[in-house]
Amino acid sequence: MLFFKAAEIVKRRRAEIARILAQETGSTISFATFQQDLVAATIEQAVGWMYLPKGEVLETNVAGTHSIGVRRPLGVIASFTPWNGASVLSWRAVLSPIAAGNTVVVKPSELSPISAGLILAQIVEEVDTAEQAVEAANRTLYGLTSSIVAGDTYRAFELAPKIQAGIVNVNSATVNDEIHAPMGGVRDSGWGRTGPDSLKEFQDVIWINSHSGQRQYPF
Repeated sequence: MLFFKAAEIVKRRRAEIARILAQETGSTISFATFQQDLVAATIEQAVGWMYLPKGEVLETNVAGTHSIGVRRPLGVIASFTPWNGASVLSWRAVLSPIAAGNTVVVKPSELSPISAGLILAQIVEEVDTAEQAVEAANRTLYGLTSSIVAGDTYRAFELAPKIQAGIVNVNSATVNDEIHAPMGGVRDSGWGRTGPDSLKEFQDVIWINSHSGQRQYPF
């Protein structure tokens, strides 16, 4: 979702970033605009790259042994980017390491520090704003009810489970009560829920099973 959000920001700031890129690197507006379209498309493609790394089952000569190979991130990756094609090449230098699970430190060319560095950082920061809001909302001992006010309802529903509260209202006030809903809080706002879901808290479950045929037991 963060990659899709970044792509949306690039599309929204398309003309602005193209103008900055043209002024900073001497690029034509048409090539600078082309780069922004390519950046947005590349970011959207990179969403699928995160699912590409796969482990593998390895051969073994030892009986009873399971042998596998698992890919893991290297950690912190340093990326150095050129001034020509500054925008798209900076994103390419960042997306692959991030999709592979790494952290990236970018060193843009001194000839294009804004379009290849600062703009990229601004977009990443804007994407991260929602996550920072969730983090701020969770800095409390209480957690009965909360609200998320957002223009993007789908994004709000994605963030809702991250809020440490028993009730999260999207684009509505925190005062909301329906008798059939599982109302209740977390942390210092209490435990348990009201409504039909509360019946489970006053019961336990046992496992009853039967076998119609003979069964072999390991003893």
